[in-house]
Amino acid sequence: MDIDELSSWVIPSWHPDFGDPKIEFTMLVNFCRELISNHRDYKLKLDTFEEGYMNVEIYRSNDEKFGELVIVELDDGKVYGLFYDMDDDEKEVYFSSIKDGLKYFQ
Repeated sequence: MDIDELSSWVIPSWHPDFGDPKIEFTMLVNFCRELISNHRDYKLKLDTFEEGYMNVEIYRSNDEKFGELVIVELDDGKVYGLFYDMDDDEKEVYFSSIKDGLKYFQ
């Protein structure tokens, strides 16, 4: 995937009760830029599957689904949530920095 493809993603709009989608969207796009800069073999798809929710579906170069990246609200604020190894024993991790998250893609 090419970084330029991320520019075609559009911030979803939803009712204000669901929060500001710009914050989550920006966090997801920033992570994806770094991921693609370091690992061009992943394919990414922004999915706004329901009002108030969005994630990035992550696929390996062979189109096998690797995982999903979401933004979750914890006591300390918004953090990244990564659900991966979808075909095996699914794993779930949370991290606050992009650098911490990239280690799961080695």
